[in-house]
Amino acid sequence: MRPEEIHGIAAALGSAVLGTSRLAGGFSHETCLLTLTDGQVVVRLGGAAPAVEAAVMAAASRHVPVPQTLLVMASGDGARPAMVLEYVAGTPLSRVLSGLEFSEGSLADLGAEVGRVVAGIGAVTFERRGFFADENLSVNKERPWSGSVADSAIRSVARCAAESVVGSVADSVIGRISTSDCSTRHHHRDI
Repeated sequence: MRPEEIHGIAAALGSAVLGTSRLAGGFSHETCLLTLTDGQVVVRLGGAAPAVEAAVMAAASRHVPVPQTLLVMASGDGARPAMVLEYVAGTPLSRVLSGLEFSEGSLADLGAEVGRVVAGIGAVTFERRGFFADENLSVNKERPWSGSVADSAIRSVARCAAESVVGSVADSVIGRISTSDCSTRHHHRDI
């Protein structure tokens, strides 16, 4: 976390920063824990649309427990865009499962609770699949993912066929393949 980011967030929250620690980092984001004079907050830095992320969390909050969004800040003056969340103490499920012995009943209760949360996540729906266009969570209309894959596969086969001795056989096969042969329904959820 850069000093200008720390100071900007502290000023916006009306508090002083006592300490910072990095929680996670990735391709487009950095997540840090800020200890302020009046408690702790989680800061998610980077990314192109923290307002969209905050809107997704607000939509999810009607179905599953999520931390409250305290602040969304645009980039500026050397600072990355940021989303500030309330800090919620807890233990990741992976750590819970790896460190303790469970009775059959307690595992069933834990599984039921995880299932309830996953079902709650699945209850959030949008007008169509795709990427969010704005913080109102409207979704851009896009070509179905499977159609893009089919087109890419056809181009790859055609390129390979053109470079091979069996090009004439491949040409006859490619002529019978169309993107309408491929399903446009693709479902994928990360939990």
